[in-house]
Amino acid sequence: MVPFGPLVLTPDGSLTCAMYHPGPRQPSRLWVSRNGGQDGTPERVFTGGPGCTSKNALQRCRDGLWLAAARTTAGRLNLYRSEDAGRTWSAPVQGESWSPYRTFISVTGRESDHGDPSSIQLPDSRIVSVYYWGGRADEARYGGRDDLPDSVGLPWHRPCHTGMTHWRADDVFPV
Repeated sequence: MVPFGPLVLTPDGSLTCAMYHPGPRQPSRLWVSRNGGQDGTPERVFTGGPGCTSKNALQRCRDGLWLAAARTTAGRLNLYRSEDAGRTWSAPVQGESWSPYRTFISVTGRESDHGDPSSIQLPDSRIVSVYYWGGRADEARYGGRDDLPDSVGLPWHRPCHTGMTHWRADDVFPV
């Protein structure tokens, strides 16, 4: 299971995060910790079946409604809702009100491992986005090492850059 998106603090003090499984036809779940993050378990399935999902985003609204958005393997965005703190979830609804994606930061002209931004809008209407960029193995070869295969894991991301930018929606999505 791969955690993705923000941790959500619930009224009972639990920490919850959406997780997806990189394998085919595997359900996405919520990871829940009831002891401040000392440990946790993947539980509470909220997606599954054909058209698996990844890159889930979880939001707990002030009124107690939970929303989850998940990218499908078919390139769609499905929306899910829960009215009981994530115990049960609605059937997916394809998000029809989303605009086409727009590139607002271009970190490289070549293929690379980058993205997964996290954003928040500030009171002055600027948006702050944080993202990562880690070059492919042939761009950095693990700090000079060439004896590690591409599938080793973390060393593949050396050097890894975390970037932050401030931007305005009107600049990216003109009226």
